[in-house]
Amino acid sequence: MVVPRIKFPQLAQPTRTFFTLAKSPVRQLSFKMSSPEPAAKRLSKIADALSKKFSTSGSASSDGPVLSHVVQPTQPSVLHRKQFTGRTFILNRPKAYNALDLSMIRNIVPQLQAWDQSDLCKVITIKSSHPKAFCAGGDVKIAAQKGKDRDPSAVSFFTEEYKLNHMIGTLNTPFVALIDGITMGGGVGLSVHAPFRVATEKTKLAMPETSIGLFPDVGASFFLSRLDGELGAYLGLTGHLLEGREVMYAGFATHYVPSERLPALEDRLNELDSSEHDVVNQAIEEFCAEPDYKPSSLDAYRPAIDRCFAHSSVKDIIAALREETEEKEWAQNTIKVLEASSPTSLIVSKLFIPTNSHR
Repeated sequence: MVVPRIKFPQLAQPTRTFFTLAKSPVRQLSFKMSSPEPAAKRLSKIADALSKKFSTSGSASSDGPVLSHVVQPTQPSVLHRKQFTGRTFILNRPKAYNALDLSMIRNIVPQLQAWDQSDLCKVITIKSSHPKAFCAGGDVKIAAQKGKDRDPSAVSFFTEEYKLNHMIGTLNTPFVALIDGITMGGGVGLSVHAPFRVATEKTKLAMPETSIGLFPDVGASFFLSRLDGELGAYLGLTGHLLEGREVMYAGFATHYVPSERLPALEDRLNELDSSEHDVVNQAIEEFCAEPDYKPSSLDAYRPAIDRCFAHSSVKDIIAALREETEEKEWAQNTIKVLEASSPTSLIVSKLFIPTNSHR
C-alpha cells in the first residue's frame, strides 16, 4: 500500500511570539512509505529525512531534533512586538545597517498611529536588531537613483520620512528610542524627536549630510539650533562624530544606560501601568549609569567652536578659523573638513541653523 504524499502546511507562528512576520511560501516535501506505520515511527522517519535534506545542525532532545534551517520566513525590515503594556518597533535591515527606506517608513506609520490610540499601550519603544547599528541614516543611495530615473517615490520617501519625524515628536504615548549603535541622518530623525533618547557606550551619532551633497534634514533646523552655544552649527556643518556619553552631553540623548542593562530596561518599560511621562522617566533613571563624568572630546574646543561658528555665513566661519590662534591645529583640521564638503550644502545648512545671537 502506498501512502499518499504528505504535504506540510505553512508553519504556524508560536503563540508567545509577537513579531509580525511576512508571509512566505513553505516548501512542500513528500515521503513514500511501503506500509502504514505507527505515528511515532513515521515522525521519526520524517525528522531524519528533513535532517538530511536541509543539513540541519543541533542535537536531538525530548522534543525531537532542532531543525535550524527549515522554513525560515523572510522577515520584514521592521518588526513589531507586544509585551504586556509595551509596544516595540525593531529595525531589522541588518545588511544595510538599518538604513531607512520607504517600505520601512510605511511599515512604521500605521502601526505607530494605532498604538498611540490604544488604551492598552502605555509606552512605545524603538530599537535595532543589529549589534552595531541603530540606523545608519536614510537610504539616500536608492532615493538618488530613483530621482535620476524620475521615479516619484523618490520625493515620497522624503515627504513621508519627515511626516514620521513630526509624528514621533507629537505622540501622546511616551516614545523611547534606544540608540545603541551607529545613528546617523535618518536614524537621528527616528530618535531625536522622541521625549526619551537612551544612548549607550556603543552609540556613534553624526549628521554627515554636507559630505554627500545634502543638508542636515529630518528636522535638524529644530534640534541643532537648540544645542548649547554654536555646537549645532559646528556639528551640522562638519558632521563631527559623537560617541557614547558625548551624545548625551551634547543634548541628543536624554539618558545614558550601559548596553548590558538594556534588556532589563525594556522589561521594566513593558510592565509599566502608566503612560505618564514622569513615570517613564523614573523607570529609565533606574538603569542609568552612575554619574562619573568623563570629559568630552569637544570640551577643550568649545570656546573656539563658539568663537568661530558664531558667524552668520560659511565664508566668515572659515575666515575665523584661519585667524584662530588658541586652537590652531583643531582650526586647520576643521577647515579641511569644510573644504572637502559640498559648498552648496554648507551654505544651505548654515541658513537654517541660526547663530546663538539670532535665536
